[in-house]
Amino acid sequence: MMVTITILNDIYDVRGTLEELELFAEAIERWDVDAKEGLPKCMQVFYKTLLDLYNEIGCELTRKGRSCCLFFAKEAMKIQVRAYLAEAKWLHQGHVPTMEEYMPIALTTIGCELTFVTAFLGTGDVVTKDDFDWLLFSDPKIVKASQVICRLMNDIAGHKGDGTDHYVNAGSNLKEYVTCLLANPLAM
Repeated sequence: MMVTITILNDIYDVRGTLEELELFAEAIERWDVDAKEGLPKCMQVFYKTLLDLYNEIGCELTRKGRSCCLFFAKEAMKIQVRAYLAEAKWLHQGHVPTMEEYMPIALTTIGCELTFVTAFLGTGDVVTKDDFDWLLFSDPKIVKASQVICRLMNDIAGHKGDGTDHYVNAGSNLKEYVTCLLANPLAM
């Protein structure tokens, strides 16, 4: 799943025009192979591969009597794509978000929820539908803490690196950002 998240992130960060990215997000929301029409070839290939991967996961879940879990995997991917699209809109519009705008989106784009849902899929009967509901829809503190830690590590590395993290580096003070996260990480 990490490779999928990385490719998806790259599509939204560097590959598509805003119009293409909006079309791609619409295709993800529809979750239908026919929705790939009108997408650039590279997005069509990724989209088809993504649907094939989830269909394979769905077949395995169905074989184990857990087909209801596929909904949560798809929903986590849709949530991820919505957040990537929000960041892409900021970038294409030259908008530097406030911390209040940035954090809810940035905590999603770090990919913890999608990764956790994917991990839950492999646990068999140990994880129930209620556990998936809890993970995706109740904003649990342990998930929020994981998101904050991962986002902080990613943004610090991006700040020290090549400076291509357009959201943290563009006009914000890293020291203030880190202090804000450390002072009240679960309030984000």
